Amino acid sequence: MFEADDGAAGIRLYRDRGPDLVITDIFMPERDGLATIVQLRREFTGVKIIVISGGDQSGSLDLREHAQPSGLPAPS
Repeated sequence: MFEADDGAAGIRLYRDRGPDLVITDIFMPERDGLATIVQLRREFTGVKIIVISGGDQSGSLDLREHAQPSGLPAPS
């Protein structure tokens, strides 16, 4: 298991170690989870990703406005 503090560090770690699975939060410093997912999918088409979140700074868990521009399916 490997851990990164933000999306930019996570991408570097994926490039270096190539883990079997990425678990990412949506809201992170430096590079948020959605930008991280887009970059990982661009570079590594077979990457397996689980996306989680406890909400943004306002406490909102409505991720539809964030997910759709990144090509992720909207939560139902």
